[in-house]
Amino acid sequence: MKRFFAIILAAILVLCCGISFAEQSVTLENVSSIYMNEYNNTYALHIEGENTYTLVDALGKPISDTQYLYLIPSYRYFVARIDDKENGLGLIDATGKIVVPMEYVDFSFISDRWIAAYKGTPVEEGMDYDTSDNSLSETVYYVIDTVDFYLNGVKAKTLSQSEYVYATAYGNYLEIIDENDEYHHYDKNGNESPCTEYGEYFHYYPEDGSDAVYIHTGTNQQAFTAGCTLTAEDVQEPFMEINGFIVDLQGNQLFANEWGSIRYLVDGGVFAGGYRHGIGLIDKDGNLLLPMEYDSVGVMGYDLGNVMDYGYVPVVKNGKYGFASLRGKDTSGTFVDAEKIGYCGLSYAFRDEEGKIWVISAVSGLLEIPFVYLDYNYPCVTFVGQTEDGKIAVYGLNGEVLLTNDSWKYMNDIEISSDGTTVCVRDAYGVYTLYALDYQPE
Repeated sequence: MKRFFAIILAAILVLCCGISFAEQSVTLENVSSIYMNEYNNTYALHIEGENTYTLVDALGKPISDTQYLYLIPSYRYFVARIDDKENGLGLIDATGKIVVPMEYVDFSFISDRWIAAYKGTPVEEGMDYDTSDNSLSETVYYVIDTVDFYLNGVKAKTLSQSEYVYATAYGNYLEIIDENDEYHHYDKNGNESPCTEYGEYFHYYPEDGSDAVYIHTGTNQQAFTAGCTLTAEDVQEPFMEINGFIVDLQGNQLFANEWGSIRYLVDGGVFAGGYRHGIGLIDKDGNLLLPMEYDSVGVMGYDLGNVMDYGYVPVVKNGKYGFASLRGKDTSGTFVDAEKIGYCGLSYAFRDEEGKIWVISAVSGLLEIPFVYLDYNYPCVTFVGQTEDGKIAVYGLNGEVLLTNDSWKYMNDIEISSDGTTVCVRDAYGVYTLYALDYQPE
């Protein structure tokens, strides 16, 4: 570890007047490679001449004394192996805690809570195998034997390859499709529900003509009625519309639906309501967060909650793209009609007829800076841009330059984290500089 600390050349705290952000930077040398985990602002660091990796924080400080033979970011974790005595690979979190033991060949992340961990037999010459059965190694292939399912780091169930083809998570419950296309549902203890329907809920209408009955597939119990033992933390969708009212799992009426079609969007109870005049947002108490005047709210495939945490919502209005605030007013007053537009979390980017790239910021509207290249992450309060003069910089959502250096020559030498506050730059000489930004757009 003494050698590791010797590679730190500088640590500088910069307070920039007029801009609401602070920057710390550390320059490293004798580092052969460094891999950012964009979700938790940490790195796997490999020093020249060493055969192990170190888990470090955003400024290169070791998080633990453990050295890893293998350490690669994967979703919110690192795939890791500590030593040759281990039988396989495991998962550690950003603190170095082992989440899944080191006895597997591959992993898949079903949800933020559920992980599938695969055990397999190495392929030998003449053995039949599917190329999809490879491990994380590019040179070693395995025939998958069993799959262990972990819920929040605790093993809940083991299935054979034939018992598992596809999995869907619904909160603390797991839906499995087997090789016969049959559905199975398991709880956090691996207990199987007698229900074989698909989805989180199914419903039927009693013969006496009474209201629809909703059954939770993971427990086979009636939901959205008094006596239901499920909590909002247990499930993916804790609300349902019944007889014109939005009700919770215990059947309590939260508010009347006055807006037509409603769908649940965000943890904590935020709904998109649609009427013939448009779409808006409603909270779980029936309060109108955004007026029903938009073509769409949110972007398909992206977690709206990550952006709403900053107080903004991406919307389309009259066929044009822009942002709205949670007070119901257009944040920037800027809406753009563009055939090719990219969504960047807290900004949109589009290319004009001349090939210039422009940014619509949730905070400041259209930034008057033409770019030739952009790089961003989600939901990113910052982004990397290159202007027509070749200058590369990290920008804030007001268009302010947060970081730049004349030595920055290539966009792909700059990596930025998901929240936009951790930046890694590799210069032309292979020297890495790590930046930690304390930036909140005003």
